[in-house]
Amino acid sequence: MKKIILVLIASIVLLLTSCERRGFYVNKPGLNLSYGICEAIDYPSNKAKIKDDSSFNVNVMIANLYYGKKYDGSTGLFIGTEEKPGYNFETIIVSLNDFENRSIFDYSVDINEYSKQENGIEDGKFIIRKKDFNLIYSFNLIILIPEEYDNNITFKVTYNEKTQQDQYSFSRCFSFHLLKTEEYIFLENFDFSFGS
Repeated sequence: MKKIILVLIASIVLLLTSCERRGFYVNKPGLNLSYGICEAIDYPSNKAKIKDDSSFNVNVMIANLYYGKKYDGSTGLFIGTEEKPGYNFETIIVSLNDFENRSIFDYSVDINEYSKQENGIEDGKFIIRKKDFNLIYSFNLIILIPEEYDNNITFKVTYNEKTQQDQYSFSRCFSFHLLKTEEYIFLENFDFSFGS
């Protein structure tokens, strides 16, 4: 009986250690409603072996925070109008950059889709989870960085805004140190920062 229990425990431990753990981080602007934006990242937080058919995906997620509960209990816009909600974004770019901030791969976000209520998160929501995001941009690091690599990488969300007077951009950055060899791949030293 003891032998069976030990085998079961060993099997469970082996199963748990072979499962891919993931990290999840959300950036939300807090109480400042003039920043109706939210970003998150979902990434493998353990070392993975590289096989011919393997993937090592990092998902960058974005959402607007234009909508929320009003005093009358209805859900409506806090920023802008239905035709032009939130910022006057011309473009939003989600990119993977190398240690010299050169773009390796990027996605151009559909601005019309971004501003829709279904692609937002209610502004008053206290806990934000992965399932709250509809706009997800996936980066398979095994394919996008085919060579061995031992340096920093950054996932950047860049907002380009144009008003009647000015045009400017700002960004949010998720940074890691990436170690990729012929045998395994690993992300460490996660950091979040505001870019220009």
